[in-house]
Amino acid sequence: MDNKDILMWGCGLLLLGFGLVAHADNALIIKTGKFKLSHDTQTLDGLPRSIDDDAKNVLGLAWEERAGDGLAQGFEFARYTNHWTDGEITSRLFMFTLKKYQDRGLYHPYLGAGIGLVHANMSGGGINFRPSIGLAFQVVGGVEFRWEGVGLYTELKGLYAEPGNFVGDDINVSGLGVFVGLSILF
Repeated sequence: MDNKDILMWGCGLLLLGFGLVAHADNALIIKTGKFKLSHDTQTLDGLPRSIDDDAKNVLGLAWEERAGDGLAQGFEFARYTNHWTDGEITSRLFMFTLKKYQDRGLYHPYLGAGIGLVHANMSGGGINFRPSIGLAFQVVGGVEFRWEGVGLYTELKGLYAEPGNFVGDDINVSGLGVFVGLSILF
């Protein structure tokens, strides 16, 4: 078992272990931001390709069930696009997440992790690329500022995502991101 397998199983067990937390409130989070790929040159369809590492159309939507002790479990959908010389790469993520919030009055710092699937599709330039699906892991941290029924959400995300593990051609859409958003609390 290599380090990647250990990380995958560890994150999976961590998420499953906290599956039964008491409900205190829920949150719907809508976010956007900057995301930068960690690999801007990759071999695709047998040739080295230069990819713009600054993602465009970065959007995220998350749902969290939050417990009174600061634990939150949920899921997240995110989407971003990167351009290359003759086209674009569209990446979509679906992650199961677990976070731990600290209550500091108005602001609530947090740390978390997630595991899920990533789908990537490449278009343009007559490239022979089969859409791909693979595993994705994330580590997040940030601060949420909460008021009655609403919050301002900030996040720093480290993402490991290499679709092609399960289906399709290999590509690396891993990177780092900074996000801001609105959380609706109920």
